[in-house]
Parts: sequence; structure tokens; C-alpha cells
Amino acid sequence: MAHISRLLSTVSGVRTNDELWFWIILISTGIAILVNLLGLLIGTTLIPPALLYIPVIITGYRYPKQSVLFSVVLGMVFLGMVYGMAGTDGLSIAAGTAHFYSLVLVGILISILSGDLKTNENRYRGLFERSEAGIFLVRCDALRLTIEEANERGAQIFGFRPQEIQNLSLLDLWPDEKERSPFLTRIGIGESVHEYRATMIRKDGTSLPVIISTGVLRDRRMVFTVSDISALCAKEQELAESEARKNAILSALPDLVLTLDRSGRFLGYHAQEPSDLYLPPGAFVGRHYAEVLPGSLAKIMTSALDALFETHKHQEIEYTLPIQGQERVFEARIVPSGTDQAVAVVRDITEEVRARDALAVSEARYRAIVEDQTELIVRYLPDGIINFANTAFSSLMSRKADELPGLSLYSIIPNEERLQVNAIIGSLTPEVPSARIDHRILVTTGDARWTRWTYRARFSPTGDLGEFQAIGRDITEQKMREEIERRSLRQIEHNIEQFAIIGDHIRNPLTVIVGLADLQGGEFKDRIIEQAKIIDEFITRMDMGWVESEKVRGFIRKYGGFGRN
Repeated sequence: MAHISRLLSTVSGVRTNDELWFWIILISTGIAILVNLLGLLIGTTLIPPALLYIPVIITGYRYPKQSVLFSVVLGMVFLGMVYGMAGTDGLSIAAGTAHFYSLVLVGILISILSGDLKTNENRYRGLFERSEAGIFLVRCDALRLTIEEANERGAQIFGFRPQEIQNLSLLDLWPDEKERSPFLTRIGIGESVHEYRATMIRKDGTSLPVIISTGVLRDRRMVFTVSDISALCAKEQELAESEARKNAILSALPDLVLTLDRSGRFLGYHAQEPSDLYLPPGAFVGRHYAEVLPGSLAKIMTSALDALFETHKHQEIEYTLPIQGQERVFEARIVPSGTDQAVAVVRDITEEVRARDALAVSEARYRAIVEDQTELIVRYLPDGIINFANTAFSSLMSRKADELPGLSLYSIIPNEERLQVNAIIGSLTPEVPSARIDHRILVTTGDARWTRWTYRARFSPTGDLGEFQAIGRDITEQKMREEIERRSLRQIEHNIEQFAIIGDHIRNPLTVIVGLADLQGGEFKDRIIEQAKIIDEFITRMDMGWVESEKVRGFIRKYGGFGRN
């Protein structure tokens, strides 16, 4: 085997050595001319001219385009030799002329045939070397599958250079006997194999997934085409993992999933409980929705699918169907899947619809109660934007009810009171969710109305602030009464203090009068002293009245809530 390998390498080297071919042509031409010259000298022209065909054939094979010119030049050299040495020998001249034409004709034929051969060989070499697949010329020796020749891609796939992979056995690169056994059986009986998947190994021992195809040639030779499908296997693995994830999602999905083509034919389904289906799978899979669904729902589906494939945006529909003797409400979300299919995710929302209807009834009742209340009721978001106000508050503000949502609560509170209100509201927590505060609000007429509010913050179970609700009442008149009473109390206190001062101012002169009357004596002494005592009794009664007034004032301060002002 080593001798054959060296011989093949030698032949390959000779075929590609232009300089060697030049010397072969030159030497063979010189020998042919020399032999013909000797033949003319001894008078024979029968055999020597045949030697001239050898360099012509060699030139025609190696250099097809130059072979015609070469044969003409060589024929003229031979013809010149004949004409110069044959003299008047007509037979020799005729034979030489015939050899000339034969030589040129052979050169032309060899040029044409060799040109076609070169063209086909170049085409073959181009396909062989430029192929994206690995191509191997393999000789079958007792199923050894010896590689005689491989293109660059084929050697590269296995990590070799083309010269290194020659004379290796293809089976050495395919260690899995169980995997290759069916393949060898098929080619053993001369059968061609197409796209046989296998796992081979590279030069470094790593695994190589491939697809092998074979074609049978003569002389127990075969052409093997090997394609590296590592990227394809990776994509298949990704696809398998994606399919597994999709199946896992579908398995965990409680909703019904339906697949339809563009025409509306059901392609498949996934359901946790097949008993919840409107029809058994065999009754709708493979059929058009218009054939199996009620007419009203079929119309809805037609509109949804037309809009889906026209806009390529998901569509949502809500409908009812009788399932197991009960009217059930469903919501279907239809999304495009590729260009010609759609996926519908169907969810049973019967309980949600019932809860929604019950909530709507409850909300209507709540609104009726709230609207009938004389108290001011306002709901607003954490940023202070009002989202609801009842009729009482709208009337106070002299606005329509639909004009208040979107209005900022802080815009209707006077500037000097906003910080205080904001601080109190901002202090509310899940532990202390409410607070009471009196403040003014600015109504549309420009007046400031006093209001008393109970602010309550609504928190979610996780402690997130949702909204505020404020319930209040107009206390402007109460504030006005309190102000009048406060002013009256201050006036009473002022009067009491003035009475006390007047009493002191009267007693002092009265004491002087009694003292002077007692010193002077006279007939009016007793009368003056008696009148002074009467005046003193009046002043004493005024003092006692002042004491009682002070008690009344203290009582008012304590229980009237006026403070010291």
C-alpha cells in the first residue's frame, strides 16, 4: 500500500510540473527529428515519421491551444528535411507530404479533444474544490473505504489537510460500528445512499455530526459527499428546547389554546380539561369554524380574523357558549402565528363577569347612597388629583359633577393652609389611616368656605397607598357664630374689668368723704355717713356681681371652646 501511495504522489507531482513537461516535449521532439534525419540518410521514410506523433500528442495533451501551431511547425521541419534530402524521389516527397498533413490533422484533433478534456477537468475541479460539502473519492477494498482524494472542504471538516487525509480509511473516522453497519450493508450491494445521518470524529477526537451521500463509480470506487451539520444539530437542539418550553408553558396554562390557519380551519388545540370543550376534538379539528360554531359567534370570528391578518395586531373578543348545560362567558385573545396561522387563547371569564356585574351593582348602590348624602364626599389620588366628587361637593363648588375629576385638590385650598393640610395627609399610615382637619376651600364664586374634613387613606394589603377619601361638611356658618360669640365674650370681659375699676374709683373718694364728715361733725354728719354706707353697699353688690361674672366667663371659656382669645 505504501508503494501505491508513493506512486500516486509521483504521478500527481509529474502532472503538475510544467518544467518537466517542457523538457519531455523538447527531448521527444529532438529524438523524433534525429531519428527521421537518420532514416532519410539511409533512405527509409516508413517508420521514423511515426515518432513525430509522440511530441504532437504530448503537446496536445499538455498545451491544447499551442498543439496545432506546434504540429504545423514540426511538420514543416519534417517536410523541409524530406524536400532537402530526397532530391527527385517523388515517392519520398509524396510520403513526406502525406505525413505532414497527417501530423497537422493529428495536432488539430488532439487539440480539440484535449481542450474538451481540460474544460471538463477544470469544471470538475471547480466543482470539486469549491463545493461547500466535503467530497471524497473512495476506493472500496474489502469495505475498507480508502480515501484516494478529498477536496479542501472535506479535509477541513475533519481537521486535516488534503494530503494528510489521503489513503486514510473512512471507517477510521467513523468509530460507531452499530451506526455504520446499515450504511455498509447498503453500499456493499452497490446501492447508493442519500442523506445518511452519522456521527464521525475529527482529527482531534471531537465528535462531528454529518450527513453522508454516496454515488457508485466504476472499478469499485465511490464518491462520498459529507456535510457538516453541527449548526443544524444546534438549531435542532434549540428547536427541541423551545418546543419543550412551549409544551411546558402549555401544560401549565389553564386556558384553552386553539390554532387556526388563515382560512379559519382548526389545526389543533390544547386544553387542561377536554370536557370543557364546546365540541369533542374530533368534531372540530380539521374543520372550518363556521361549520362547528353558532352563527353569531362565527360572524364575530370572521371579523376578528380579517382584522388580524389585515393589521397583524392581536384581536380580543368576548362571547358566550353553552358548556355542560350552563351558559359560560369566554374571552379570546387572537394573535398571528407566522403569515398564515393564528393562535387563539381562550379564557373562561364567567366568574369574573359575574363579579364584575355584582361590582357594578354595588358601585351603583354606593353612588346612589353617596349622591344622596348631604356630606361632602371626595376621592382623590396620592398626587392630589380628584377622581370622584358627589353632588353635595359639586354644589358647594358651583360646578358640574363631571368638571371636578382631574382637578387638583390643592388648587382649591388657600396657599396659607396647603402646607398644613399636606403635612397631615402625608402623615397617614396603615396604622393611623385617618385624620380630621378644618380648613377653607376656594369656591368658583371666589369665596372661601370653611369645611371640616375627615381624611382617610386607603392602603393595599401590601401597604401601598391607593387613594384618599375625604368626608366633610360646610361649617362656615358655625365658624361665623363662634366668631360672634368669641367677640361677645371679649366685650363682657372688658365690661367686667371696667366695672371693677369704676368700683375702686368710687370707694376712694367715698372714704375721704366719710372721713371728713366724721372730723367736721355737724347736723349732716350722720346723714352723710349713712348715705356713704348705702353707696358702699351698692359698690359691694357690684363687686359680688363681678365675681359671679368671672365664674360665668370661666365656664364659657372651659365649655365653649373659645380659649383665651
